Amino acid sequence: MIKLFSPVKGKCKALEEVNDDVFSQKMMGDGVVIFPTENILAAPIDGEITMIFPTKHALGIKSNDGIEILIHVGLDTVKLEGKPFNLFVTEGQKVKQGDKLMEIDFAMVEAAGCPIATPLVITSQ
Repeated sequence: MIKLFSPVKGKCKALEEVNDDVFSQKMMGDGVVIFPTENILAAPIDGEITMIFPTKHALGIKSNDGIEILIHVGLDTVKLEGKPFNLFVTEGQKVKQGDKLMEIDFAMVEAAGCPIATPLVITSQ
């Protein structure tokens, strides 16, 4: 059994409740959706940053036990071209649970009409 911590403070709900078919139908894997109340995203587990999307809206972490996790900040945020995201990590970097990964300007995300719902998905089986 894997123990994950929330990457951001907020309200956690079932992944099926997110208004996005890719996530709600678990096409990428099972997980939860978090509705953030703060703007700091932290590592939910010890591991390595395996991938950062060029638009900074999503990143992958592989735990020390081999579990692969995707954190997707907001919905449709790829169109924001990275502007509301300030990264503190790089691909290949080792992280510990609680390490700061990024800061998000959620006011900018919402002003662009994007939901702040943040899926946390286990992509490995």
